[in-house]
Amino acid sequence: MADDWTTDTGLVSDYEGTITEAWFGPNPQNPENTMLFLQMETDSEEQPVITERYNCGPDWTSTDGGKSVTHPNKDKFNRNSQVGILVDRVAALAGEEMRGRGSARQASTWVGTRWFMEASTRSGKRRDTGEEWTSTKNYPSKFLGVATGEGSASVGDGASGTFDALLSSLDGAAIAKIEVYANTLTFEEWVDKVMEVDGVLANDKLVAALVDRDGLYQHLKGII
Repeated sequence: MADDWTTDTGLVSDYEGTITEAWFGPNPQNPENTMLFLQMETDSEEQPVITERYNCGPDWTSTDGGKSVTHPNKDKFNRNSQVGILVDRVAALAGEEMRGRGSARQASTWVGTRWFMEASTRSGKRRDTGEEWTSTKNYPSKFLGVATGEGSASVGDGASGTFDALLSSLDGAAIAKIEVYANTLTFEEWVDKVMEVDGVLANDKLVAALVDRDGLYQHLKGII
């Protein structure tokens, strides 16, 4: 009989995955924090497509719709951040290959690479409250090479397809609100209001695209 006085993480792990899309965008639960999103096609029957998310740490932002990420005074991720741990593990497994592909801060560098992903658990205490925390995430444990035909993969613009495709997950009322806001608010005001529209925070690619001043906002205003 199973011991139901224990729990599990609910995390699908121990899978082979190919990164088919990559982008930087706001954390849906905390839009002030930027994350690296890696969409992976997997060999898991339970979940054939998985999007892994890695927090970049404070003050990292993307201003080009998710293609890259920058920091006001750093050019390297902190090794203790989720994305920093990811970069260190990937560099240890395939440093020469990945450096040849480009910067870790460019989403396109990740697309087409293949990895075996395993769960890793970290724990500690919050500095401000002393509260204990535990986090389990998937990280690569083996480099499996580069997928053939990677040109068909999406090179991380955080908003693949057309602007209409970005909005396709929303209902008509939500889309109408976003259009009205674009034509009545400044860009900064528009971003804040759109984040409050039902369904937006559930669409990672749409959230990532909002920060591009010359993207969806200008499209809805009829400028592009």
